[in-house]
Amino acid sequence: MTWYCAALSALVAPLLIAGHAHLADTASFARVIRSHGLFTGRVVPALARAVALLETGGAIGLLALLIVDPGASRPMVIALAALFAVFAGYLVIVHRRSAGAGSLECGCGLGTPLHRWSWSRPAALAGGLLLALALSWPPAALAERSLAVAAGWSLTTAALCLWQMRRMNERAMAYARQAYRLLGGE
Repeated sequence: MTWYCAALSALVAPLLIAGHAHLADTASFARVIRSHGLFTGRVVPALARAVALLETGGAIGLLALLIVDPGASRPMVIALAALFAVFAGYLVIVHRRSAGAGSLECGCGLGTPLHRWSWSRPAALAGGLLLALALSWPPAALAERSLAVAAGWSLTTAALCLWQMRRMNERAMAYARQAYRLLGGE
């Protein structure tokens, strides 16, 4: 059960990070949803808030359940796997409808462009949640669960930070090249 808690906390981390990004700037998230072209009008801001709350609340709820009672987390794991599957389906539909229509963001909260494999991230997370659920063992002690959740969260956070640092370095180098050109360089 210890690995179950670690695996689930690692799989839920991207959902919490996306939910936080969406809650921090629901207007920007609403613009991304509107640019996808599937939803219009007044429903878009309400949908953006609802998705952000669902992401954040679901992730926090699952992390809390993993510490308190992992056995009770099974229905929430299934619900979050379904949410990831819906995200994957949504991205497939948006990509097919917008093929060649210019650059769109995928809506993950990190500013990632939509491409033909964008659906694979939420689909892999849904599969990972269901796999962890299927392979889970009897409950472990509270200390083990807490440690496992913290370890899974830490590893995922470290991986995401390294990925973001790489992206930030690429942007910094692009700005440096642009400044060099503006200052009379080649």
